[in-house]
Amino acid sequence: MWYCRGSMSVLKNRKDSKLWKRFQIPEVLFKSISEERQHNFESVCVNFDSAPVECFFRSIFELGVLSPQLANQFLDDGVSVKPADIELNVKIAMAFIDSMRVGTPNDRLLATCDVLDKLLNVLDPSLELNPVTFYNQSTVYGLRLVASLKILGDAVILTQRDVKKEPSRRNRDISDKLLSVWCQRAKSHIERELIDLRRSRLRYVPNIRDPLPIPDDVKIDRLCRVKTELAELFSIAVMISKCVDEVSELVDRSAVVPCFSTHGIYISFKTCRQSFGR
Repeated sequence: MWYCRGSMSVLKNRKDSKLWKRFQIPEVLFKSISEERQHNFESVCVNFDSAPVECFFRSIFELGVLSPQLANQFLDDGVSVKPADIELNVKIAMAFIDSMRVGTPNDRLLATCDVLDKLLNVLDPSLELNPVTFYNQSTVYGLRLVASLKILGDAVILTQRDVKKEPSRRNRDISDKLLSVWCQRAKSHIERELIDLRRSRLRYVPNIRDPLPIPDDVKIDRLCRVKTELAELFSIAVMISKCVDEVSELVDRSAVVPCFSTHGIYISFKTCRQSFGR
């Protein structure tokens, strides 16, 4: 793992520009930012036996594990050179796994997932998603909202395969934590979307803040968007279920996608594929 000299002092004294100059980052991150920003950092070489794209993602996530605040700040300030490659979803997922260590606290892992969200918003990479029966502004928006859960789901599947190949303590610890975090985030996300859907149908609609900006001239059908999200999450859950032992018990206990409500009718996790024609 690469390190940041003086990173804790930077956290406590962000406004001191001199301390930013002491902040060391991997060469691949240094080259991704503008020349103006490069004056605030020092480039260090790392011994990653991987291509620049993989090194870029791994560096971001390792910074996220060390300090989510710094990783988010780095991404907020902008990236001038963006990685252009195929199968970015798999490479991002693998980098996310590689950045984890045994004993990483759940709260730090959840914070690193927020870094993943921001990374996808900044880079806007092309991701391979499950096909839907039709596309419009609402379905595309819904797919964007669950893009990070798609990446995290890929990471869960990859770690489950690692456990089957080599059931080491590290592999088991990481796979269990990633699965738990995916369940938590998927459940939290869809519940928040359902609450907003119900609020949007009130007689007097309150101000609802959407996760991602929506252009003023675009009308998003909230019901269509939520259906798309739920269908995508269900597909991911099914793929995960094929890799996890005793998954039926796990799904019932974790309530990955507990229910979907439209017009007061509850559709269970087990029947949502049929209900949405998937």
